[in-house]
Amino acid sequence: MHKVRLGEIDALRFIAAVSVAMFHLAFWSWAPEAAYSTSKAVSLGRYSYESIQSIASLGWVGVEIFFVISGFVIVYSATGGPWRFLRSRLLRLVPAVWICAPVTAAVLIYFSVFMPSDIIGMTVRSLVFWPKGPWVDGVYWTLGVEISFYALMFVLLVIGRLAWINLALCLVGLLSSAYWLAALPIGIFPVAHIDEMLARLLLIRHGCFFAIGGLLWTLQGTKAGRGLWLVILTCMAAGYVEILDAGREPVTLAGPAWLSHIAAVTWVASVGFLILAVKRELHGHRWQSPCLRAAGLATFPLYLLHDVVGAWLLRVSSWAGLSRWVALALSLFAVIGLSFLVSHIAEPVVRTGLRRLIDSRYFRRIQRIVEYRYRNLP
Repeated sequence: MHKVRLGEIDALRFIAAVSVAMFHLAFWSWAPEAAYSTSKAVSLGRYSYESIQSIASLGWVGVEIFFVISGFVIVYSATGGPWRFLRSRLLRLVPAVWICAPVTAAVLIYFSVFMPSDIIGMTVRSLVFWPKGPWVDGVYWTLGVEISFYALMFVLLVIGRLAWINLALCLVGLLSSAYWLAALPIGIFPVAHIDEMLARLLLIRHGCFFAIGGLLWTLQGTKAGRGLWLVILTCMAAGYVEILDAGREPVTLAGPAWLSHIAAVTWVASVGFLILAVKRELHGHRWQSPCLRAAGLATFPLYLLHDVVGAWLLRVSSWAGLSRWVALALSLFAVIGLSFLVSHIAEPVVRTGLRRLIDSRYFRRIQRIVEYRYRNLP
């Protein structure tokens, strides 16, 4: 396997982030009878977008696209020893969260969405990546899922068994697939009684997505056996069912039930796009540009900021008497612009300080502990 950055992944990641932003700003911020929504609490549902609700209500599927991309990228990153992997993940995630969580908290405090003491607790949980909410914004739930997959890769590195990566990915993917595909003979979604947080953190619910991405990376430069492709197809079938389950509430509020299938087909198309990107790279065709790289870097802060900050901009727009379409465009483009500022100006500053701290003598003992087993492997 060889390392290369695919511009297609940056493009797909950015599109997925924008689709999630559209879901929250153009649908979830006003959807009637919806479950609690932070964006609705901030914006007060001042604007509604019934004419595009069928499209906007599908944007949440961007999260499932993120999980496939994460599987690809994290397996890509799992080289060079456990400390190097841990360090790279800290430097990638922590700066954005430490910048965006306080910004979100400030908006919540300004609009008195929650009690200040509650917001402080939510902010602390967000800053330390606590797996159980409530967080400063509901979108932070995905971080616990991501970190669970990181932990799997980290353990393989610590015990020096990265060669087991295909086996681990297959086990995770097939366990998750069994969870979802068991529903098919007896009707969809009988597994809802399983604790949701446990299903997430053990990758039972979303493991099929990570397995697809991870296996696609491991297949680069190798001759794929039918067995691995069969696992990928099984995971894709399970992912389809998971998306039907995840879309029940927004689709029920937005329109006909078949909209969930549109979301699932969109996700399948995204996976197909990723497969084509991998095949193109294997033949030496690379789609890369500084603009795509910049957009890829901005997706994480965009994901963290769009819900609350975007809703705040919708509310401010209503005070200013702007039309709903101008308000939506302003909110969306403003959070995108802010995300580029965070990723290209604020994050590098925080990352530099964090890097110095991690590389200081205070962390050397932790590094020795982490790499003790790795360095003493036969």
